[in-house]
Amino acid sequence: MEGPNSNDQRNDQGSSQDHVVRSSKKMWLFQENKTLCDVMLIAGEDKQIIPAHRVVLSAATDYFEAMFAGNFRESQEQEVTLSGISGDDLRRLVKYCYTGEIELSEESSVESVKTLMSSGNHLQLDGVVKVCCALLERHLNPSNCLGLADFADQLSCESLEKAARKYISQHFLQVYKNGEFLQLSVEQLGKLLAKDDLNVSSSQREEDVFRALLVWFQHDSEKRKDYIRYLLPLIQLHRLSSKLFVDEVKPLCESTNCQDLAWKAVEWKLIPERCAPMSNQKIRRSIKGKLMAVIYNSSRDCHHLKSYCPETKQWIPETEIRVNRIGCGIVLENNNIIVIGGNAGGIAGLSKEVNSFHIKSKTIQSLSPMNSKRTQCCAAVLDGFLQSLYVFGGKGSGTDNQTTVERLDLRNGIWNMETPMQTGRSDAAAVAFQERLFVIGGRSDGVCLNSVECYNPYRKEWSYSAPMVELRHSMGVTATRDYIYAFGGCYDPYTFYNHLRSVERYDPKANVWSIVATLNIAGPMRTVLLEDKILCARMAPMASNIPLKVVQFDPESNTSSEFGFLNLSGELKDLNSRSLNILLALIYDTNTDALN
Repeated sequence: MEGPNSNDQRNDQGSSQDHVVRSSKKMWLFQENKTLCDVMLIAGEDKQIIPAHRVVLSAATDYFEAMFAGNFRESQEQEVTLSGISGDDLRRLVKYCYTGEIELSEESSVESVKTLMSSGNHLQLDGVVKVCCALLERHLNPSNCLGLADFADQLSCESLEKAARKYISQHFLQVYKNGEFLQLSVEQLGKLLAKDDLNVSSSQREEDVFRALLVWFQHDSEKRKDYIRYLLPLIQLHRLSSKLFVDEVKPLCESTNCQDLAWKAVEWKLIPERCAPMSNQKIRRSIKGKLMAVIYNSSRDCHHLKSYCPETKQWIPETEIRVNRIGCGIVLENNNIIVIGGNAGGIAGLSKEVNSFHIKSKTIQSLSPMNSKRTQCCAAVLDGFLQSLYVFGGKGSGTDNQTTVERLDLRNGIWNMETPMQTGRSDAAAVAFQERLFVIGGRSDGVCLNSVECYNPYRKEWSYSAPMVELRHSMGVTATRDYIYAFGGCYDPYTFYNHLRSVERYDPKANVWSIVATLNIAGPMRTVLLEDKILCARMAPMASNIPLKVVQFDPESNTSSEFGFLNLSGELKDLNSRSLNILLALIYDTNTDALN
């Protein structure tokens, strides 16, 4: 009999979780040693034999319960063959029935995961299917997303299918250049071209979609020429440039006997008021994206919102966001600009307030306040299952840099304290990357940092990642699919001087940072991913009448070019480097009508 100092973890009813764990391990040991096994499972593909216990399998899944407890012949047989399953997959699935653990890793090939997922789905092991889905979502890329979307549809895996369809839309420019796209059926291609959320470039607009159709057609033009009459109306031909229309659309229509479609588009383009409305007049959602800048000026006690017009290459004033605090954390969440904490003046002015500004309605509301007052904090939004906003560190009521972390559940609006960081830091940068949260650099107690901490939000555990090459704070950080980039910043632990212009890249596979480029701007920065490029804006102007330069960085070539200038004149006069805060954000409309 166990005494009061037992290590068993018991609840109020006296049950022991440790007992369940020990029993599970003991049953798995019985299976490995073939002790008390009463059925032999035979893999249909390679005839491997896996011993097991009927009661354990039946408890794990309704599939085996129906097989062994029902009136099927397998309930009386000592050997049961499971067709379509390999021995390795059957062994892993049986082990899952005993232990609840599935042998998978990030290095597992997509095909092996798909095979295991199909087998798990057949045996009604929902836990296996869920784990495989999550792994496949992380393995999505332009060369496999189309196939994985169809695979998920066949298995009725809604989460994977939704993730794959979203990935296809977001990475359409890369997807149509891969082999899977060329093999699409006419029905599959039609559904894809009809989507209004294809992420096509703002400069080329509908031309990207037309070129995708042309690539598919030219892959097997003789067999596919009869399909052009069905597919071409899905392209918004009236939005194509005149040169493309003459050079490429006209020859395609002539070779496929679709001249009437071309003439209809020409008529609509020239005299739309005399034509019937076209079925595909709606602008694709991604084309309606707006590049926004939120600029704070403490001398005016408000944040100003500007939008970028690609036609005129000018930043246009939109509205003011009345939040009288400096040193705020600013993030974008689902077309809402969230302003976090900050300081309205002195220690007494430290704030735990959180405000949300809705870009389309141009209205502001107060969210639940944080548990702690803080300024110069950083924040990041983690989408997916957790749907949460995380706030890290900053300065609190004292002078020390904070280690505390808070999480706002965006589904219910409740703040919770999370596991604190290992290093207190302010003016750091935070980014969500591959289901983890990275807090990068910053400054702490008179020291500028290059350390990086990685937070697992599911296990609520922190670990140190590889440090950056250079000490830096107040830098811009952006994550692409494969890497994290850090731009500029400062290395003086006390001021916003001693500017950096270097660009560092973090490779998670090698766990190493490396300097990949040097920008022609330096100092505190804010960044945003725009299509396949990263825009960088310097936060602090050299003088109140000098516009901020915005550069465009190409991660593929590690080169930068001038994007334009963020003009701070007019309503943003009397600026200085200590009164400025900037957020660059790409805003997409989630409704049918464009943002105004």
